Amino acid sequence: MKPALLACIAIVFTTGKGFSQQTVKGIQTEAETVVTNLYKRVIFLKPLGLPQGKELEAIRPSLSQDLLARIRVAGECEKDYFRQYPDPDPKDPNAYILKPPFAWMETGLFSGGNEQADPFWFGVRRSESQKDGSYEVRVKLKRWPEPDKYPRARGPMYDWTWEVVVFVIRDGNHLAVNDIYYPQVYPDNGEPRYPTVEKLRLSQLLGEGCKDGKWVGYSDR
Repeated sequence: MKPALLACIAIVFTTGKGFSQQTVKGIQTEAETVVTNLYKRVIFLKPLGLPQGKELEAIRPSLSQDLLARIRVAGECEKDYFRQYPDPDPKDPNAYILKPPFAWMETGLFSGGNEQADPFWFGVRRSESQKDGSYEVRVKLKRWPEPDKYPRARGPMYDWTWEVVVFVIRDGNHLAVNDIYYPQVYPDNGEPRYPTVEKLRLSQLLGEGCKDGKWVGYSDR
């Protein structure tokens, strides 16, 4: 084979390899950007429970169609619960209003439950590509006591820090957040015992107590 032809093949091969690596890196950066855009809005809006109205519209571009559908169905389930258990007459002295037992009620869908529901800061730690073309993006979240309520020093010893794993998939012609994993969110052991958020995915959380948009309650565990 002629030297000139070998040189051309080498150039094409090297360029193609470099382009492939650059493309993969670009997609990974895109996945991190999607997550960053979502959490900027989460920190600003601090949506609690199912996002609605302006909150939902603000984060909608970052979410996959599948996740948006899950949120919509969970909302239908929530409405069905209130149809089954309407609030009693407030004039009735014996009226007893039940606290809705939704697993997502006091949860920040993108951060966790209880104190983790309203983080003050976030940082994308790292992202990893998966065999199916999706990405797992690890996000560090932080919250600290509000100085006007709990005057306390700031720093690693006082800040609450935890991590979630964000799953990003290809959704049509763009990347979008499809699920969240809460690996370090502590369960609520109070009564009544609601499903724990620890070691649970958002997709599971949105289905707790529901079936096809109807409230069916929690099975015995």
